Amino acid sequence: MENFLLTALVQELADLLKPRESLPIGKIFSLGATSLALDLRLPDGRLLVLAANPADTRFYLTSRSPRELEALAGGEPAFVQRIRKELSGHRLTAIEKPPQERSVLLSFTGYDAAGALRTTKLCLDLTGRSSNLYWMGGDNRILDALRVTDSVAFGERHSLAEDATQLDWEAITETTLTEPVEATLRRIRGCSPTLVREILARAQTTSVWPAFAQVRTALSHKPEALLYSRIPLHETPIGQMNPRENLRLGTFSLMQCAGWHLNRFPNLHAAVDAWFHKLDGFAAFTSARQPWQSALTAHLKRTVSALEKVARETTRLESADTWRKFGELIYANIKTGCRTQTGLVVIDYYETEQPEIEIPVEAHLPLTVAAQKYFQRYQKAQRAAVSLAERLQKLTEAKNSTETALELLREAATPEELAELIPTVEAIIPFELRPKIKNQKSKIKNQNSLWSGFRRYRGPEGFEIVVGRNSRDNDRLTFKLARPADVWLHTMDYPGSHVLIRNEKRLTVPHHVLVAAAELAAYFSQAKNDDKVNVHFTERKYLSRPRNAAPGLVLLQQSKTLLVTPREALERIQD
Repeated sequence: MENFLLTALVQELADLLKPRESLPIGKIFSLGATSLALDLRLPDGRLLVLAANPADTRFYLTSRSPRELEALAGGEPAFVQRIRKELSGHRLTAIEKPPQERSVLLSFTGYDAAGALRTTKLCLDLTGRSSNLYWMGGDNRILDALRVTDSVAFGERHSLAEDATQLDWEAITETTLTEPVEATLRRIRGCSPTLVREILARAQTTSVWPAFAQVRTALSHKPEALLYSRIPLHETPIGQMNPRENLRLGTFSLMQCAGWHLNRFPNLHAAVDAWFHKLDGFAAFTSARQPWQSALTAHLKRTVSALEKVARETTRLESADTWRKFGELIYANIKTGCRTQTGLVVIDYYETEQPEIEIPVEAHLPLTVAAQKYFQRYQKAQRAAVSLAERLQKLTEAKNSTETALELLREAATPEELAELIPTVEAIIPFELRPKIKNQKSKIKNQNSLWSGFRRYRGPEGFEIVVGRNSRDNDRLTFKLARPADVWLHTMDYPGSHVLIRNEKRLTVPHHVLVAAAELAAYFSQAKNDDKVNVHFTERKYLSRPRNAAPGLVLLQQSKTLLVTPREALERIQD
């Protein structure tokens, strides 16, 4: 989201907050791995969407229902679980945005577990690759993050990286706009691609500086809620409305959209909500259509390749009459022909001049046998020619039907049209190429059920730590669920639970995360009451199960040891 649009959205939300002084926090919905929605108990029921996906950043109020939003997502990150717990009973008291920065700070006030009044914050950075949503204390120190990356500094104060090469929007003068103009405009902080296009569009009727001044003046006025559409917004089927190509959001009149359809909304959040509604609908439709398009394309490619092979074989068999001719000439010259080391020299009675030619014949082979071989070869070619003709017809029909289905699939413009077309497409595609469409909700439910029954903890820096309850749990945790890069821990010389640090992103597990997991391993062992306990740790790939061993027994190829105090100090996610 571009800077000036974000500024206007923040101001609209601040205007809603101002007369109420604070807004209560209701339910918090997970919208996937990088986004969530807050229910601020607004009279119109709108939800505040916060998304930190680098390719799709969002901050706006939506009128869509939670069920509709959650249908587009999958899974619930542990961050959302923590925010849901931390913001329980809290109220939104302030919303701020630094000038020229794509960052929004939401402040919440409530009571902690001890009954003390506290202020905590959510900071949404919408800055490209570094986009993230941070949970912070009142002193702006980062406590947790939606996207755990190497650049996230837990415990440090939040700050935005400054780019010294960027120019300040308000400081731009006529002399600043040097050639190449477009490259200079892109260096201006807050000058989004939409604004660059608008300045260049206005510059076609005047020079660049007046065009820039016009846009800067327009941005200083009260923002409007405009959504331009290249084709009618409410009349165009979803499959033909690619929002990134056919829609433009504007807070003032856009010259670049001259001739487009103009849609006005009561507020900017409503316009942004309509834009993202179209974007999500098109993305869902495209996602549903894409597997079938890919399968048809693969089938068409395979069919064309088979047709080319048949064509080559047909060309090769066009010389089959030569083999029949050789067989007949061998019989006709069986007494007069002259044998050589490589064949038989005969008179070619099929030619008017009757020249002598040499027919390839193996030296040790009787002439009658050689003639029969040529006849057999000819007969085989004749049978193959018939088979190839039938195969050519079938492949041509398959190619035509595949091309027709592919064209119909591309022209499908609504989910209903797509649903009607899929059975036809499925009948054309071979079984092995058919896309395997899985129910996302069932997949999530099955994944969660795999980890049910274990003790699960939220470790430092977003790592999840899982603890087995008994020997069978230990065996399933280590040899069924653990991945090669997960870190496995167990007390040295004492029976106890297997402990696993889940490491799906194959990151380097920090030392303090290892210590926290080792403390759990010591706590859930027979050494629980000792002052200090040695704990083995290694990656799962270095473990194996002894032959015919009881559940829970392992062999370690290599390991290291930590000396820790047994304790259960981490937050429990699930019993």
